[in-house]
Amino acid sequence: MYIPPDMGDVYDFPEEEMVNQNIFDDHFCETLALECPFISHFVIQEMGEYFNREELKPIVTFTDRGLMALTKLKFLRSLQLRSINCTGKGVLEFLNAQSKEFTGNRTFEITVGGSPVDSRLTFYDVVKELLVQLAEASDLPCASRKFALRLENWSYNSRFSVDPAWSEAYFRDLNTLMNRVKDMYPSLRQHVVTMDRSGDSFSRIAEFGLYSVHMQREIYCCWEDWEEEGKNEGITIVDREDLLDDDRNIEDDVSGYEDENWYLDGDFYDGEGESDIDSEYFEDDSDFEM
Repeated sequence: MYIPPDMGDVYDFPEEEMVNQNIFDDHFCETLALECPFISHFVIQEMGEYFNREELKPIVTFTDRGLMALTKLKFLRSLQLRSINCTGKGVLEFLNAQSKEFTGNRTFEITVGGSPVDSRLTFYDVVKELLVQLAEASDLPCASRKFALRLENWSYNSRFSVDPAWSEAYFRDLNTLMNRVKDMYPSLRQHVVTMDRSGDSFSRIAEFGLYSVHMQREIYCCWEDWEEEGKNEGITIVDREDLLDDDRNIEDDVSGYEDENWYLDGDFYDGEGESDIDSEYFEDDSDFEM
């Protein structure tokens, strides 16, 4: 269970990073897979995301090689990664390389991009490359697996907006590629969450989703803006309201912590009994092939 220091007082967060995030590199992933082969849930999360949204940087040492190392975790069910330095090609190779020994549901939430200028368009490049790779693939093992991928844009948190003319051209290309993938792989579904969209123009894209019809829908339909995905016949595009104003200051971001008992009202895993995330997956042993 995580309780923010002094109920989230922003001044209790260090002004400088206290941990070198680049230690979570490809070698770290390779060592993890070698020494802990039965890991089923793996999370690298940024706890002070909104307090630090103007300085968010990807883990540049965590590349496609690190993702491929994690495919050695044969029973990995849930993966959540704060921004890493991967490519669209690497993401697809990661999906296709998942072990056949585990036949249950898998969820992958991978964040890309960041606040630095050279990271702001990374998400858009990764999504486009992933779709190109999908459209050109001659063999796609992941299409028959139970998985849901959520590619999230960390530049979305920094309030970075793209040029309107650029967004229109990108959105048209995105639609063309998504329709190619839809026609080639009827078992795959695609999901896009835009911000401030009008026609083909948008201010930013928050996330891109890719999943198979074999995946248990109750798992991904609880995600924000995925509530109607059970009705998706190929492609869905939804627009998300901007909840944080661009001129909102950092003190405003802690307003959710004003009630000192706020954390007692939520559904948190306290280490006793079975957690909610485990109960989604561990209903029986039928997901394993012997």
